[in-house]
Amino acid sequence: MRRSSPVVDNRMSLSQTGNNVTHLLIRWGDGDREALDALTPMVYDEMRKLASRYLRRERPDHTLSSTALVHEAYMRLVDQRNVQWQNRNQFFGLASELIRRDPGGSCARTAHGEAWWSGL
Repeated sequence: MRRSSPVVDNRMSLSQTGNNVTHLLIRWGDGDREALDALTPMVYDEMRKLASRYLRRERPDHTLSSTALVHEAYMRLVDQRNVQWQNRNQFFGLASELIRRDPGGSCARTAHGEAWWSGL
């Protein structure tokens, strides 16, 4: 008689994912670059969902893609210097704000050439 091998579910629950994201954010805030590398794939899909929801409310003739918005917001998030990451809600709140604030990138710099997000 053959025994079936047990099914292993490698998916994490939402609370486990949230805890891992929070842990990696804190490590990243402490200067751990490997934490950022591990964090990126964990937050990418959620950021795409945020961008997609935002773009559905935009005018129909816009030329933006959710991928472009995510990449722009991600670059701004990675560039943050004075943020003490506390949890995933704080991270996604800031990501959402960055996605909404300048969707076209047309206002990314002030008249003096400064990045508008540098004061965040």
